[in-house]
Amino acid sequence: MLGDMKIIALCITRIYDDRCVDMIGALNEEIVAHGGRLLIFSTVSDLFFGTHAEQGEAKIFDLMNYSMIDAVIVYDESIKNKDVLASIISRTKDAGKPVYFIGQSRDDCVNFNFDYKNGFKFVIRHVIKEHNIRSLHMIAGVKGNEFSEERIECFKETLLENNIPFYENMISYGNFWERPTEKAVKKLIDENRVPRALICANDTMALSAALTLKKAGIKIPEDVIVTGFDGIVEASFNDPKITTCLCSYEDIAKQIVSVIFDVFDGKETQKEYLTEPKLILSESCGCRKDESGSVCEYISSITKRFNRFQEEDKCLNRISLKIQNCTDISEIGRIIDDQSLMYDMAVVVKDEFMNPALNPMRVYSNTTFGETVHVIYKSESNSESRTRITEFPVKELYHDFENFIRQLKAPFVFNSMSYINMTFGYICYFYRDFFKDNYVKTMQITMTLSNALSGFRAARYQRYLLEHIEESYRHDAMTGLYNRSGFMQIFPEFKRSCGGIITAVLADLDDLKHINDTYGHDEGDVAIRAVAQALDNSCPKGSICIRFGGDEMFAVVKGRVDDEIRTKINNWLAEFNRKSGKPYKVSASVGIYTTDSDDADFEMLVRKSDQLMYNEKIAKKIKR
Repeated sequence: MLGDMKIIALCITRIYDDRCVDMIGALNEEIVAHGGRLLIFSTVSDLFFGTHAEQGEAKIFDLMNYSMIDAVIVYDESIKNKDVLASIISRTKDAGKPVYFIGQSRDDCVNFNFDYKNGFKFVIRHVIKEHNIRSLHMIAGVKGNEFSEERIECFKETLLENNIPFYENMISYGNFWERPTEKAVKKLIDENRVPRALICANDTMALSAALTLKKAGIKIPEDVIVTGFDGIVEASFNDPKITTCLCSYEDIAKQIVSVIFDVFDGKETQKEYLTEPKLILSESCGCRKDESGSVCEYISSITKRFNRFQEEDKCLNRISLKIQNCTDISEIGRIIDDQSLMYDMAVVVKDEFMNPALNPMRVYSNTTFGETVHVIYKSESNSESRTRITEFPVKELYHDFENFIRQLKAPFVFNSMSYINMTFGYICYFYRDFFKDNYVKTMQITMTLSNALSGFRAARYQRYLLEHIEESYRHDAMTGLYNRSGFMQIFPEFKRSCGGIITAVLADLDDLKHINDTYGHDEGDVAIRAVAQALDNSCPKGSICIRFGGDEMFAVVKGRVDDEIRTKINNWLAEFNRKSGKPYKVSASVGIYTTDSDDADFEMLVRKSDQLMYNEKIAKKIKR
């Protein structure tokens, strides 16, 4: 609950499917009418195959924040992965929230479903009683499927109640799809067993059966009556239009929302609710000439939608390529903002997405989304706000969510973005109006941004590796100073920037052999690093320091410098010795050479400064 507003979550897949959009529209209208709001957690696929990609998609259901959600509706028919269904229900029940289940009855939920059994019998009874048909054949779904088997039993029972004998050869299987149905009907034709009525277990098979019969010159309904079931939109635009039974989402949505708010009000409710389908009589049984829609108009709308899909797909492909070529996250928001397809949405990523050093092939969060997430794009009127990266707690789902959800009456939709099985963020769609084509478009946008941001992240990580591999070749591993190879790459440009005067400084560790022999090579390494740090910290900004020998550190400095560098090196090492607690003292002999010769190269600078350093080393030994 947000304040006094009840929040209902719907778990569903494939919201771009017309039937799912109808379900969402009907539920949202009823929930808003009761003063609540609808949040939709959805995946692009139906999760049937359980692939790595689908596992990543399914993580969106882990995003649900039960501290703000008052009830959860689960649409069983659209979510094909039973493990995902069980996980959603288990976590919701553990959070103490009720689950309203659309589908097959479960003991741990309040269940809603269409009365498919009586609905299917309505169709068969109509054919038998109103049309006096006694020669019937059924095209069932998949053999062994619970829905198919239930409808076969309905067929048998309806025949029995009308004293029509049943034989096993009165059943064929169309697997709920077109090609198997076509094959089954052709077999009936070839065997001269075409019945007077063909009862199909769904509309898709009825459409295929009608087309197959027409191609064979068999008239509908004059020679054969064909019926379907489900009431899909294509049945109304077929020639002939199909007699079917409509499962109305508007009716079931009203019933679900009414029960949910009755529970909120403390009223008594049932565990099981059935919504009765509506018999739709049409041309394929010869009852009436249905004028509910024009075939030409329907084909025209489908053609326009397909053409629009192609154009949008090309546009999204261009956006994807631009995103993958970005070098910084801040550029992504500007690319999304600079087009018209992506609006009323926010693109949200996990913490690890923000870090270019993290391998995108590894999972870093112990939980799905961690504690915080980052909006890298959000639709707002202010262009600066649209492209600004904003961090917020993941439990809020969306930045300033409570204030924002009160402004809108259309549902919020959440889709996960994932690479293989690794979720790296999600998209929040918050369309201002319930416009069907917007929800259809979410599939394209989610897939485009998932692929584009995965590509961006992989390319960014590759650039990071290449840069660090190059750095590792240019720097000495022990001291962090440039190595000779790295120095030679940048020295020519450095020399040009010096204005003709260069100072070379060479620092050589004193008594390294004594330290190694007495205290070990690890301590010798400590002393070498100390001299390297002393040189690096004593040279002016813009100087280049390298380790070009075992204990020899060399630097080039712009312009002329005096013995202040020697003094700084000695002071730095004196402070190191004071703090280190080592049983030995670290010191260095230093040679400083300045030249204005244009012919000064690395070898000459080293040679001259090395001689001066050697002179100092000899002087130290004489003093001892």
